Amino acid sequence: MAQHLWEGLAAFGSIQVISLLVVGVLLGVFMGVLPGLGVAMVLSIMLAFVYHLGVTAAIALMLGTQAASYFSASITAILLNSPGAPESMATTFDGHKMAARGEAGKALGISASATALGGLVGCAALLGLLQVVDYLPNIFHPPEYVALIVLAVLLTATLGTDSVTKAILSAALGLMISFIGNDSVTGDYRFTFGIPSLYGGISVVALALGSFAIPQMVFMYGTNRAITADTPGGSIPDFRRQVREGVRESLRHWFLLVRSALLGVLCGVIPGIGGFAANFLSYGVAQQTSKNGKKFGTGVAEGIIAPEASSLAKEAGSLVPALGLGLPSGLGMVLFLAALSILGLQPGPGFTAKHPVLPYTMLWAVAIAGVLGTAVGLFAAPALARVTRVRGPLLFPFIVGLAVVGSFASDASMTTVVEVLCFAFVGIILRRLRYSLAALAVGLVLGPTFEDNVFLTKQIFGMSFIERPLTIVIFVICIVVLVAQIVRARRAGGIASEAMEEAARGDHRLLDLVVAIAFVVGGGLYVNAATHYSRDTRLLPLIVGSVATVVGVLRVIEAVVAVVRRRRGDNQTARAETGGPAAAEADGGSPDGEAPPASVGSGPDGPGAPDYDGPGSGRPRGADRVHQATRSGRTATAVATPTYTDPEPVDQEAPVLVTAGTVANAQEPAEPAPLQTTRRRYLREVAGYSWAAAMVLGSWLFGFRWSIPVVVLLYGIFGVRYKSRRQQVIFSVCSAAVMYGVTAGIFDLLHLTYSGVIAG
Repeated sequence: MAQHLWEGLAAFGSIQVISLLVVGVLLGVFMGVLPGLGVAMVLSIMLAFVYHLGVTAAIALMLGTQAASYFSASITAILLNSPGAPESMATTFDGHKMAARGEAGKALGISASATALGGLVGCAALLGLLQVVDYLPNIFHPPEYVALIVLAVLLTATLGTDSVTKAILSAALGLMISFIGNDSVTGDYRFTFGIPSLYGGISVVALALGSFAIPQMVFMYGTNRAITADTPGGSIPDFRRQVREGVRESLRHWFLLVRSALLGVLCGVIPGIGGFAANFLSYGVAQQTSKNGKKFGTGVAEGIIAPEASSLAKEAGSLVPALGLGLPSGLGMVLFLAALSILGLQPGPGFTAKHPVLPYTMLWAVAIAGVLGTAVGLFAAPALARVTRVRGPLLFPFIVGLAVVGSFASDASMTTVVEVLCFAFVGIILRRLRYSLAALAVGLVLGPTFEDNVFLTKQIFGMSFIERPLTIVIFVICIVVLVAQIVRARRAGGIASEAMEEAARGDHRLLDLVVAIAFVVGGGLYVNAATHYSRDTRLLPLIVGSVATVVGVLRVIEAVVAVVRRRRGDNQTARAETGGPAAAEADGGSPDGEAPPASVGSGPDGPGAPDYDGPGSGRPRGADRVHQATRSGRTATAVATPTYTDPEPVDQEAPVLVTAGTVANAQEPAEPAPLQTTRRRYLREVAGYSWAAAMVLGSWLFGFRWSIPVVVLLYGIFGVRYKSRRQQVIFSVCSAAVMYGVTAGIFDLLHLTYSGVIAG
């Protein structure tokens, strides 16, 4: 062990590896501080360039980026109450409260030291766990792998959605996509439609870029605003002194720090749990066991130490199932496994025996990047917080242009670029409807492994696999997890959560119904196409396609019920406005003398005022007050309806603050946006997607080197509005020049790489 540990550290002796580690740390710190973007986007972009890197260099780049993002994600959580990543959401409870009372430096010091020290504790635990990784194959056989993959899919399926049917459909879609191409068991080609470029299957790079990077930029282009607002309170007094106090505060609670880090490692070892659960579990345990438990949420140090100590420690623990079983514990590890797969490495049984030094190299990468990223993030915290003021349209051409060029650079195939555009369209719809993109990615990555182990189970064990105790236990856990998710989804499906979703995303019941029908039709066609293949080739496609069809039918029923409820609610509103029987609801009752509906209560407008005027109605709360006043016998003119203000001008001084799914503009009234505002945002999203399509089409017709800069130049002229013509010219020319340099540099690098391969 000691020798391998030293050799793993010696692997960082190369200038290239050190440089890529530093680059990864800087990118992780920068991207982690941007709420809504997340490090997953930059990791997905990096997949395109992993093809041309060595194994150690790729590990340093990927893990360095991921490990360095955890503290920087807490910067905006503390300063702006806007977490840069879901893992930092628990930090907002006490971190922002501490910053609001003038102790932002102390809060950042606590977060920085807890993240770094927790990561080191996690790496120390990983050092011991690596000694038993080789024994996992003796415990797990193909039936257990099948059960574990099902469990991992179920655990990750509900990330990003509260609907069990949507979670299952997302995972099924990922599995169905993974079956496209050559069957590793029989060698047959499936669902390729005679297109040679699909023989190798669907590119993971295309899915990552199309599902995560481009949709996020399209949504930001649609809002036409900055990611967050400016830092509260301006400058932080005596910042350095407060940071030192925060570090000492973390050291005083060393037991809490170590315990939270070990809880993070435990959550990381269990496939599919992820950092979101680890942080909230650590926060909850700390609250229950602390003497100051009642003060949690008011700005106590323990409320920051607990979640932050578990964040990076979870990442260290997640390497155990990733290397020993080939199972990811979260989206970041999914992309890391995809990078290893691109490099020809297959994590799983026997991986540490074949590559005894690589696990220790990964351990050092997490430890070094965690400490270095924390130091860089702490040094740049005030400046990084201001980066969040950059508006989405200004980031759009760089991120999308890099995604288009990077997708081609991954395998020098235009088909991959087209796949990116297709996945972007699918990703926009699925994200709008709150399907689980994490489950989609997990299904695509684990699909081939799942199929191989199903075939081995069938060939070796037959039906006797159900007699294996561990397999039974895991499948029982799967059933418990599924039932728990169903119960949780039902509890979360009330009026309150629905109102929050409608206010943040608008009403999409009809689109939801159309997509559900598409799943049913697509699943049926998929099953029908699978019947034309041989028995072993069609086995899993038939099963997964049938599951997608059946669950799609259930989703159609749910969507139809939602549409009927929507129409019924609109009819009741119309009758109330015309003085019909439903008008009695304005007085707190119903025509039948029943209790008032859940949507009418003590909302922000006072007792009896509706919290929102029906899902997706688009009418602001001020209009609700007008109708409420009318139904109560008061004059409608007593309350002025807020006039519609075009959010288009971009010379606003106060950008949007995005926190926990809510959007508020400091310059506009607090009421939800009118319907025309929502429509304008959707039209801008269509325009954003059109700009991305223009980059792809121009690259296909005229090549990347010139078409990308030209489209970016046109985008700067026609796609963004400015305060002055001078700013427009400067941005257009500079952005086009930057993208030309980036594109030319990438293709020059590709030319040198392929020339070296050919010469070799």
